[in-house]
Amino acid sequence: MIRINIFTKGLITANSSSFLIPIIKNIKILSDLNISIKFFKKLCSDTLDCDFLLLDSRLLRNGWGSNQIEETKNFLLHIKSRVNKLVFVDLSDSSSFIINDALEICDIYLKNQIYKNKENYLKPYYGRRIFSDYYHKFFKINDDSLDNKNYVKKKKNLEKIKVSWNSCFANYGYFGDVLIKIYNTVPLNFLLSFPPQKKISVKKKNIDLNCRMSTNYSKNTVSFQRRKIKEMLEKKYDFSKISKRKYYDELIRTKIIISPFGYGEINLKDFEAFLNGCILVKPDMAHLDTWPNFYIKNKTYLSFKWDFSDLLEKLENILLNYEEFIDVAMNAREFYFNCLYDFGFKEEFCLRFKRLFCD
Repeated sequence: MIRINIFTKGLITANSSSFLIPIIKNIKILSDLNISIKFFKKLCSDTLDCDFLLLDSRLLRNGWGSNQIEETKNFLLHIKSRVNKLVFVDLSDSSSFIINDALEICDIYLKNQIYKNKENYLKPYYGRRIFSDYYHKFFKINDDSLDNKNYVKKKKNLEKIKVSWNSCFANYGYFGDVLIKIYNTVPLNFLLSFPPQKKISVKKKNIDLNCRMSTNYSKNTVSFQRRKIKEMLEKKYDFSKISKRKYYDELIRTKIIISPFGYGEINLKDFEAFLNGCILVKPDMAHLDTWPNFYIKNKTYLSFKWDFSDLLEKLENILLNYEEFIDVAMNAREFYFNCLYDFGFKEEFCLRFKRLFCD
């Protein structure tokens, strides 16, 4: 039996929920694969009594500043000395961001999404993200403070970086956040339900485009993509916020959801598109490796160039020829719900989980 302990703050964000929920829901299958799972919110001797300790990055969220870094590294070294293998679970949004100090200490570095070309991690990108670096270089966008220190210093450490699974396993339905709040008080597994697969009527989709989104981020290079899209589209489409009930009513009637990058490439709008049978339009995702892979160009999503040069033309083409693109939305929706509900996919998840540690 492989003993895996998970030291975590629990289901406090969409990313942490997505990481933990499929493990919790598949405890029995994992046990049948000779994997024992235990969860800990406090560090004690039992926490370290395992073959693999998975450490939630949220536990050390404020531990990487110049005043805390040595204490954090000593903490990781102490844990590593007490367990067979230390696994750092990076739950940050972006494929770009790597905490090199954690990478150098841990045995395995798990991340929701990574670069297809891992050697990109050896480069000090402006703003720590490949897309923020792009907007800095080609659009001359500058951040108020420069932060490009977290890149990988040793090429051999790239072997430690592995894809876990992305944030699809949270409940992005209307009551999803409420159920998680209840679960955090009363941890009953039935509360970790996925959103129901409601019927979608293409004939009722009378809203061309949903682009209600925040454009305010602490980094100019991160917010630029959304602000530029707003500048291009706001004369025709509404970017303002509305109530949650009205927003969900709009989604079910929407043809296209445009989902720019935020702090990371994958975000909530992607899954709202899948849930509601909307055509997902995103900046090109070709640089990114994730699992499950919802980003198959022209099959599960439609891409536009990072410089926005083809965005207006693509949106116009989709709306003029909407029936020709409906399959893109339906393909993505079918795959998304298979990932959530299909028993064969549950087994695939568990086998993948085992391979992460046993290969």
